Amino acid sequence: MRVALCFSAALVFGCSSLIGLDEFKPDLSVAGAGGVGGDRGGTAGAGNSGSGGLAGTGADGTGGAGNIGGTGNTGGGGTGGTTTCPTNLKGPSMSRMTLGGDDFFCVDTTEVTNAQYEEFVTFGSLSGQPTGCGFNTNYAPQMGSSCGTFAYDPGAKPNYPVTCIDWCDAYMFCEWAGKRLCGAVSGGAVAAADRTNASVDQWHNACSLNGSRAFPYGNSYAEGRCNDLVSPTAGPFLCGGFNTCSGNYPGEAPVFDMSGNVQEWENSCSGNSCSARGGDWLAYQSTAACAQTVTANRDVRDHHRGFRCCWDPPN
Repeated sequence: MRVALCFSAALVFGCSSLIGLDEFKPDLSVAGAGGVGGDRGGTAGAGNSGSGGLAGTGADGTGGAGNIGGTGNTGGGGTGGTTTCPTNLKGPSMSRMTLGGDDFFCVDTTEVTNAQYEEFVTFGSLSGQPTGCGFNTNYAPQMGSSCGTFAYDPGAKPNYPVTCIDWCDAYMFCEWAGKRLCGAVSGGAVAAADRTNASVDQWHNACSLNGSRAFPYGNSYAEGRCNDLVSPTAGPFLCGGFNTCSGNYPGEAPVFDMSGNVQEWENSCSGNSCSARGGDWLAYQSTAACAQTVTANRDVRDHHRGFRCCWDPPN
């Protein structure tokens, strides 16, 4: 009995010798230690009651403080906006024109062809034409005195530029194709005073590579590079057929015939008079430059005038 009690007492007070039961008198006035608090954050856990000696009851322990919540993960990056030209629109394929930073627009790599325009004549709607186009009741190229013998022939010349179309025809084709007639970089029409400002006018920007060139291919006129008056042709030529008459940004598709071949309507009108750019197959050196601008009434159809379209990425 002495050995057992000593062993029990040793666990509490220590024991160096065997003692009798009558000598073992624990202090019953001391309360037992409180239980250890729960380790869960938030509401404190209640500690278990400790037993003091043989009689005392320990007070409830206070739960420990909850752990500090971790820092949330950083959100994933956005998917980014459109950075390339669309490939599923009607008309010619397109090339990307850089404006600075991430800003850009796209331009048709060639003038619109007879075959591409023929589909529009078949399926295009006459509704929704812009102001000033109330006269336009037919999109078909109109053969007449101004067009001479240059007949619209998508069967025999599918890849030649369409001509003998008026400004309203060009505007509506681009709308139908999911694009727009080249105009202001910021959208809409170009004011007459800004037609040779590459930071404002899309057509001039594309031809001059953002104002860095006088001609699509460089700063100096090169005889025979484009279909103009000194070339051996006697009319509009196959779109892109003069492969030396091109310009583009590094890594982007070349853009053909912005000098010579046919003039190109753009979205820049003053009253009934609208701008056409780039010269044509009858152009001299001075009239084949990117800055060259002529005007004609929007209802005029000529054998030396066609168009191309532009496209803007969504905001």
